[in-house]
Amino acid sequence: MRVYLIVLGTWLLLNLLFVLIVIPLRKSPAPKPLVRVIGAIKNLFRRPTK
Repeated sequence: MRVYLIVLGTWLLLNLLFVLIVIPLRKSPAPKPLVRVIGAIKNLFRRPTK
């Protein structure tokens, strides 16, 4: 019985990860304000230090 519960839990976890990771990647691009914020954050880390 314990093995069945482990297998079922693993299967559910893999399905949850699929929904959280793969499905959002297939959706349309992020909204423009979010893209601007992400771009600004990336620029903060890319700026060379003097």
